[in-house]
Amino acid sequence: MLTASAEDRFWTKVNRSGPISLRREAPGRCWVWTASLRADGYGQFRSGGRVGGRNVRAHRVAYELLVSAIPDGLVIDHLCRNRACVNPEHLEPVTHRVNVIRGEGVSAKAARATHCKRGHAFDAENTIIRRSGKRLCKACQRAYTASYNAMLKRQALQPLPPPSGPVPSGKGFVAAGSEQYSKSLYKAT
Repeated sequence: MLTASAEDRFWTKVNRSGPISLRREAPGRCWVWTASLRADGYGQFRSGGRVGGRNVRAHRVAYELLVSAIPDGLVIDHLCRNRACVNPEHLEPVTHRVNVIRGEGVSAKAARATHCKRGHAFDAENTIIRRSGKRLCKACQRAYTASYNAMLKRQALQPLPPPSGPVPSGKGFVAAGSEQYSKSLYKAT
């Protein structure tokens, strides 16, 4: 993958005495990438020289140099949650889905939830799974539907307010408040 000189250049940009990972899954020190970082916090390494080269993620290079090639369809998960870390003991090839679920984002937190926000369990009997994969609580959906239907029923039972403008009659419009107006409101059509 890299020439010997590129590999030497790569390792000069790694600080092997970085912070100790506090995560059980990633024991030991992080090897911190000290060169260029992308906006998302991942290290990047210029592979192939200035002309015709390309930027590659530093953790992927470290994994391939010290462990093996990354299998197709897999991404590298930072077990230590330090995106600048290139310690191969802190890196694991996983599917994109597993990587997202292990993360700290909104979708990861939602995927790990065992109960809805009102405390009902997400289990086989109480869970609706939409096509998008989003989970809904059946108990909460029933409560919402019941309150919505009750609101619709209350609205249907309330009398309609009289119209404020002219009302159509058989031969045009009738002015609001006139005798014809009252008759036109209750006229069967």
